[in-house]
Amino acid sequence: MLSEVRLDECRVVAYVDPASCRPRSELSDDTAESAICVGAVDDATRIFVVYDWARRCSVEELTEQIFRVNERWHPERFGIEGVYMQNLFAGGIGMLHRECLDKGFWDNPPSGEPMPITKTLRAEPVMLPRGTDKAHRIKAGLQPKLHKGQILFHPQSQGGLMDQIKKHPRGRLKDRIDALNEMAKLAPMPRTVPARKRSAAVFADKLRDAGVPEWDVRTAVARRQDRRRVVAPVERSVTHAPDGRPLDPLEQEVARMRMERRRGL
Repeated sequence: MLSEVRLDECRVVAYVDPASCRPRSELSDDTAESAICVGAVDDATRIFVVYDWARRCSVEELTEQIFRVNERWHPERFGIEGVYMQNLFAGGIGMLHRECLDKGFWDNPPSGEPMPITKTLRAEPVMLPRGTDKAHRIKAGLQPKLHKGQILFHPQSQGGLMDQIKKHPRGRLKDRIDALNEMAKLAPMPRTVPARKRSAAVFADKLRDAGVPEWDVRTAVARRQDRRRVVAPVERSVTHAPDGRPLDPLEQEVARMRMERRRGL
């Protein structure tokens, strides 16, 4: 659920699909929609769709919407489809935004009211592979993530997006779901943890589960990671239980710590 999202703990990415470069007077009901999708990605690489927008609009209206989305969400990556003439649109957006950022506002947006511009637009053109079917590309990119529950929605406010997902690939419009698919590709990869650190974390968790105090856990982990330590001969009381049963490595470490505590080490 989107109620779980804390943006200060997530990395925000966005994507825009600029569908048409026609003026407002030439748009019709058959014209594809321009679409914007914004996602917040947590450390578990879950993608929370926090904003979804699509409309048949002019270039100026789309530009204003991109600027407003950037001011509100400030994504660290803002992908703009860069196929054919759309690549020029991506470059023009960046130039206009830099000019407005220097002034601190956009003085003549289509809405008529000057718009404050305070956040850097991290726009980047996204070159899609040519000759690929859009429906196939969407299915191949989104289906695994949706199946794993990696992408989370807010159905009450994202009805248009949910409708396109349900009707895909037979639906007439695919702009919202296409923007969602490309936005998900911009999501950062999970931070990898070196194998040695993962092993130490697992070892520490096992000691805690065995009831070992936290200070002793840290001491044992530090000893385990110190490769320069000279290993003293192991006494039988550390390797076997009083009844003669061999101890596993975890039990041996606990026994060793207890012995050192009794000796005052």
